[in-house]
Parts: sequence; structure tokens; C-alpha cells
Amino acid sequence: QNSPNVELMRIKSTGLVGVGTVGPTHSLHVYDATDNSAQRNDVQAYTGGITIENQSQVFDAFAALRFNFHGDDSFYLKTRRIANNNGEFEIGQNYSSTNTDNIAIKIDNSRNVGIGTTVPITAMHILSTNTGGDLTVERDGNGSAGPELVLRHTSTSPADNDYIGQII
Repeated sequence: QNSPNVELMRIKSTGLVGVGTVGPTHSLHVYDATDNSAQRNDVQAYTGGITIENQSQVFDAFAALRFNFHGDDSFYLKTRRIANNNGEFEIGQNYSSTNTDNIAIKIDNSRNVGIGTTVPITAMHILSTNTGGDLTVERDGNGSAGPELVLRHTSTSPADNDYIGQII
């Protein structure tokens, strides 16, 4: 804002920092009262919230948000630039003993989602080394119906040899 005498940020004597609020209640409290409903499909047009940005032009540059614990492992959200207008997003854990990132979920530049794999080859790719099963579908409720796994083909005109899916 370019208005004179408008408080935009406050650091209280307790160390609490407020952006957009004069009464921060957390270490960092960002308040935005903007009606952003018109920008719901264009995050670039929205000027509120928090942006973590790396302006480096090199490939493999990344921006991250880490959740650390004193002396223990940390969890992170990370986006990485892999080419011009092309990036990836990761959710993972960093092991303090080896200082190694362990990617739990990855969304690649094709919007494929990998769980347990860093190279998803389909829209949803789950890779597990767990001997107890790879996927659990569970329903919790009072109804008598069990959990459902739905395979749906949304073609408007099914052709020969169309199939809904397969369970192997």
C-alpha cells in the first residue's frame, strides 16, 4: 500500500510478528481480508497470502518450506524448477542423521502424482515396499455398505474394446 501513516507490519515486544494485523497471535501471523474468490483459478493474480520464491534462473533451483523439530527430522514442501515454465512439487521428510530428503509425494510437470516414487508414470502412481499391502480403502460409519473402489470410463461414445479398468 502506498498510503502514508498506514501500519503494514508489527513486531511486538514478545517477538510475535504480524503482517496485515496489529494483534499477532503466533510467531508469524499473516492476515489478509481480500476477497480473492475472483482469482480462484489464477493464483498469479492474487496478491495476498504468503509467497516463497527463488528467483534463480538455473534449473534445479528450488523454494521450500520446512517444518523443523529441535535436533530431529524435518518435513518439507518444496517446488523445483526443472525447465522453463516447468516444475515439480514435493512433500517429504529430511532425515537429520543423514541430511537426506526422502520424497513421500511428488507431483511432476505433467501433473502425475507419485506416492513412494519420484517418477510417476500415470495420473496416480503408488509404489510400496510394504509387505502389508499397497493401498487401503476403508469406510468408517454406521451404514452397512462397505468401502467402494470405483473405476469409471467417461467416454461419451464407448468404442469397441473400451474397458472400465482392471484389477490384477
